[in-house]
Amino acid sequence: MLDSIVLRPLENDDHRFFYLHAVAPSISLSEVTVWVEGIGSLSLINTPGASPTESDHLGCAFKNGQLLYSDTDSIYSCGALSIAESSKTSSLKAYPNPTSGLVNLSYSGDYTPQSINLISLEGKQIESYTWKEQLDLTHIPTGFYFIEIEFKEGHSTTSTLLVN
Repeated sequence: MLDSIVLRPLENDDHRFFYLHAVAPSISLSEVTVWVEGIGSLSLINTPGASPTESDHLGCAFKNGQLLYSDTDSIYSCGALSIAESSKTSSLKAYPNPTSGLVNLSYSGDYTPQSINLISLEGKQIESYTWKEQLDLTHIPTGFYFIEIEFKEGHSTTSTLLVN
């Protein structure tokens, strides 16, 4: 049942907090469940009054890439969204693929390329370059590699490449 609605500030704006209690308080494990407008439940909404475990409550909430809510009592921080989670897009093409020497890099997207890493399938960094549109890989042994572009904004994107 709804006990009260309170307007409280979050990271970027004020939101209504809905305080709920169990219909049968004598069998509940705690006293209150909180539902936040635009975010959702801070705990187990399907069992009002139940107390969530450490991993069963909301730690961070984002909307359009902006942090709306964070509870850093039980987590270290609410990090930035990855490129896959953000609304910005990017596209990396490495060609010719497979290659035996020079490889061209074509990037289109919303971020600013900063550096390129050539990474083995085992995850070992083989080479590192500042951003450029062509790499000379004639000295690289035959095999599959990942080409990772790191962006000034802190994100990265990856493509695969066969060197033969």
